[in-house]
Amino acid sequence: MNYLLFSSSNKKISYFLNLRNFQIMKSSLVAGVPLGFVEKTVLEKYKLSYLKFLNFDEEDKSSLKKSLENVIIFLQEKVLKIFNCSEFINVKMHQLDLLEKISQKMRNTIIQVRSEQKFSSLADIHQRTKYKVEENLSLQLYEELINNSNNFLRSFLKTDIK
Repeated sequence: MNYLLFSSSNKKISYFLNLRNFQIMKSSLVAGVPLGFVEKTVLEKYKLSYLKFLNFDEEDKSSLKKSLENVIIFLQEKVLKIFNCSEFINVKMHQLDLLEKISQKMRNTIIQVRSEQKFSSLADIHQRTKYKVEENLSLQLYEELINNSNNFLRSFLKTDIK
């Protein structure tokens, strides 16, 4: 899957998230394509262009927020790598500190729990630490996309999809 179609309402424009570089794109309305993951071949007849400024209405923002939880689930292996392999950046800061809603106490819990056994799924992370992976990371990804800021998660999740 190359793209996530997240908004295609009664407008003349469709919005996509390119899963290769995590940039938002737009095209003319893509009729008959349901919201969700889309193969590049489906979009070849449409002219896609990257958006420099995101001025979505509330409906588009809501659709993007809901869709990003699916992106986190779709990229579960990369997310697990963050939780299983992250390290201290320096004496005071850990890579997990860059994730949404991870306090120092939660960070230490994650590190301690994974030292006993690596996490096997997103549900496993939640079950053993009570951290809401899909909810928190989709919120962080949303903020990074909308505000074009703090690109830690977006950079880490970039995929080599062809």
